[in-house]
Amino acid sequence: MTDHSTVSDDSAAGAPGDAASVTLETEGSGIRPRTMKLLLWGAFAVVLAAYLPTILSFFRVWGGYTYSHGYVVAPLVVWLVWRKRQELFRSSQELPAAYLLLAALTLVWLLAMIMEIQVIHQGTLPAVLLCWGTAVFGPRAGRLLIPIAITFLLAVPFWEIAILPLQALTTAVSGSAVQLAGIDAEILGYQIILPSGVIEVATTCAGLNFFLVGLVLGAIFAHLFLENWRSRLAVVALAALVAMVANWIRVAGLTFIGHFSEMESGLLQEHGMFGWVIFTLSLIPLAFLARRVEKWDRALMAREKAEEGSRGEEAEEKFALGKADESEEPNDGNDGIEATNSESDPAPSPFRNPALLRRGVLATGLAIVGPVIFLGMTSLPRAEVPDPGLAALIQGEEWNVAPEPLERPFTWAPAFQGASEHEQTSFTNGQDRVFVDRLIYRDQTQGAELIYYANRIAESDAVMGERLLSPMHPEGRWVNEALVRTPEGPVLVWYWYEVGGVETAFEPWAKTLELLAFVRRSPRAELFAVSAQCSEDGCEEAFQALRSALLPEGPEAGG
Repeated sequence: MTDHSTVSDDSAAGAPGDAASVTLETEGSGIRPRTMKLLLWGAFAVVLAAYLPTILSFFRVWGGYTYSHGYVVAPLVVWLVWRKRQELFRSSQELPAAYLLLAALTLVWLLAMIMEIQVIHQGTLPAVLLCWGTAVFGPRAGRLLIPIAITFLLAVPFWEIAILPLQALTTAVSGSAVQLAGIDAEILGYQIILPSGVIEVATTCAGLNFFLVGLVLGAIFAHLFLENWRSRLAVVALAALVAMVANWIRVAGLTFIGHFSEMESGLLQEHGMFGWVIFTLSLIPLAFLARRVEKWDRALMAREKAEEGSRGEEAEEKFALGKADESEEPNDGNDGIEATNSESDPAPSPFRNPALLRRGVLATGLAIVGPVIFLGMTSLPRAEVPDPGLAALIQGEEWNVAPEPLERPFTWAPAFQGASEHEQTSFTNGQDRVFVDRLIYRDQTQGAELIYYANRIAESDAVMGERLLSPMHPEGRWVNEALVRTPEGPVLVWYWYEVGGVETAFEPWAKTLELLAFVRRSPRAELFAVSAQCSEDGCEEAFQALRSALLPEGPEAGG
């Protein structure tokens, strides 16, 4: 007997397991369900292969201490998707907005890759995969995938933004606990000053590791045992709070130990294991609280099901009243419609829907636009930028390269890492002397790029002051001025950037120029830093030396 059951591709999404929500077209598709499944898995593999540079970058991040939990989160996410596969693969109504969002995300990924903003191209990947699944399998799949994609974000390295708030809270709470115990302690910045010494709550003591592990444990419990979204948020928030409290107890405990041991206890230097012991003990109250949330979740779900049942009964009563008003002609129960796909029949395979192949091809094509453009651009030959050399920096006519070997009277050097080359030289006018550092980045790669959060002109505690200087001559350049503390005395530094042959003193614009340089295939980026040592009387002579060396003769300019 021929199966005449056909539900159009535009049918609305139904409840899981409802055969009417599955798009079917068993005749004329020409593709078996098994073949369709293999084709879609192949399309998904193409998407993963296209984003391989981002996937590999996660392993570099997870290799460190802070984000090592990524090796737990990644397989957890894969398992959660596999666990939901029966519901995910039920094709529902097509969502055109998913295609538009997918196209936008792949372009965001492209810009992030060009500008080497790792946190953005890593954070974009789960969003791309989420949109791909939504575009192919419909809104129901998107709703199921959103919590899983959010869980994966726990392994994306942007959580450093929480360090300063955690550090401030830890210092305030731990210091207040010590004061409440009657100990004469003072809270100054991130320091707890005791009569016998100082406990500094450094960034590594902020508790970010405990906080992230708590979030991961809360997410695991939420996925495994809870159904309501409010219950899931509650248990994740509880896990994060318990992790924070555990770190507060750790720092407060170390402060007490430091006070009573006159800062002689070995725990003050080796306190890592001490912290994890306290965190492990904190899991006992967390387990109790999580079970309470689970009971609350069951009550919420039972109430929702009761309300749904009540609404269903009301709908049946209205339907029965409407039928009573209709003609009372005998009805054989068929009404001329052949019943198919009864409850006793097995649910048909969602992979019989030929529209899935069209959706998969379109979604895959949009998803790989960014990676294809990136690969194509990186394959083009480079355009070399002319290099006039360091001598071209010096505009003062009386300045020349110092004849004697370079021996700096100070130990400062730019705190930049990953440069391809570092050139150093000095210039003199016979009386004054300036020193030039030039760092060249021939390729912008993660951790070895000009504009990078770890790169700075000097360590933060060594910078005594910094400002932006506007051109002091029509032919001059904008420069950043920094006063740097060194063991040999203050050093005045003027510095700026050059990306793709374009100069700028503005760090955000230098980062943007990386995009233009990539398109023009001239990715070389450089830092120029010119410095002079201040005298005992101040930095006025150093300022005038830098001005005289870098600016052509012109009107005077004040410092």
